[in-house]
Amino acid sequence: METEAGIDAALALVSLIAFAVIGILVDASLSILYLGCGAAATIAFEIVASRDPDRIRRYWERRPVQLASLALAIGGAAVGAHLAPTVAVSLCVGAVSAYLLLLAAIQARIVPPLRRWWR
Repeated sequence: METEAGIDAALALVSLIAFAVIGILVDASLSILYLGCGAAATIAFEIVASRDPDRIRRYWERRPVQLASLALAIGGAAVGAHLAPTVAVSLCVGAVSAYLLLLAAIQARIVPPLRRWWR
């Protein structure tokens, strides 16, 4: 579990750095509303994913899935940032920040692991 969380955190940090760079390049400001929406989307996804965490983990542990997800997130953020910089960057930063906080809370045992959310 430690390695899984480490890989997840590393990928999330890479995407957060990419989102920050994209935000700087397009001179995007952050919106509290869209940061919150991104965070809420992450929490909603994690709640749904926690219903069958083993299945999600089996798909996610595939390196091509991880790399494609990272590329899609960064590419989507880059395209979105050109269309609506504040919205796109805020949603992405909010989503990834919430995920990193959730990982930290699980590691600190403040929140139980996903496998135990519905038991």
